[in-house]
Amino acid sequence: MILPAVRERLETVLRHPSMDGAIAALRSGGQHVSLAGLHDVAKALVAAYIAHELRRPAFFVTDSNRRAEALADTLRFFSTIFPSALGGVATLPAFDTLPWQSQSPHADILERRAATLFRLTDGQVSLLVAPVSAALWRYQDPYVYLSLARTLATDKEIPLEELITHIGSVGYTRTEMVEMPGQFAVRGGIVDVFSPESLRPVRIELLGDTVESVREFDPRTQRSVAPVVRTTLLPLTEWSVPADSSSPDGDTPWEASSYFGPKTEAGGSSSFSMSRLRSVKLQPNILPLPSKITSATDKPMLPPPNIIFGIRNNLLPRWRKPRKLTLSTSR
Repeated sequence: MILPAVRERLETVLRHPSMDGAIAALRSGGQHVSLAGLHDVAKALVAAYIAHELRRPAFFVTDSNRRAEALADTLRFFSTIFPSALGGVATLPAFDTLPWQSQSPHADILERRAATLFRLTDGQVSLLVAPVSAALWRYQDPYVYLSLARTLATDKEIPLEELITHIGSVGYTRTEMVEMPGQFAVRGGIVDVFSPESLRPVRIELLGDTVESVREFDPRTQRSVAPVVRTTLLPLTEWSVPADSSSPDGDTPWEASSYFGPKTEAGGSSSFSMSRLRSVKLQPNILPLPSKITSATDKPMLPPPNIIFGIRNNLLPRWRKPRKLTLSTSR
């Protein structure tokens, strides 16, 4: 519950002529709007309010994972005051390693990226917070990320072997007993799975190729807690990795897919094109990027029309760091 004095102060900020002019410009088809003199809390307030008023998904671009995480909590708070009918707030972290480095990205980053990309393409996100490096990344078509998740309900038809193969291909580890997120176990026609970001694992019981029941269970006692109407098994990776290590003819081995995706499947989509609806982009305290930015594989990273990217201010210490929020819209 928001105190009356706090709500009154927020309404005073949002009734400012500059704010009214920015929203009016975006509603009338404006492609680029700037608001100056805002600190981080005010930027989060403006972002949540704009997503609420325009009824369109918004992308909040930051300079690093750390700042994205810090702003996400504030954005979630203001989104409870100005909720959106489209979904909630999500964070798309950038990789903490580069493709040519020997280290693999942190498992938590891989898991959160995969879950966020599914929710974004499924229309469950109204405001996405992402570092500029994640915004510049090239992604696969949205249907690829939708296919990595599985939603199961009673009486749904799915072969047992197909379910087991899919769970193993999207990053889950097969164990004797499910105790932690990212694990699954199989006993006859019963499959236990602990999906990331779920409070409890689920026990899926199949009769032939039909789901007979779906129940949550306690990972400590392994006893069922309550039945559920449906469950969504989120992926732990952005790519489906085949279980086989050789080609269908058995002659040449397949190249193992890295955490950044197979080299033969270059992404053709930007993060801004992943949402199903026309979106708004918000870039706080960032400056225009050069047009020569390329990916790790030297493929041009061409942004969609009317999208302005930025880079971290600390890379350009001689430049004055503007305190402004830049808004731009996609066509």
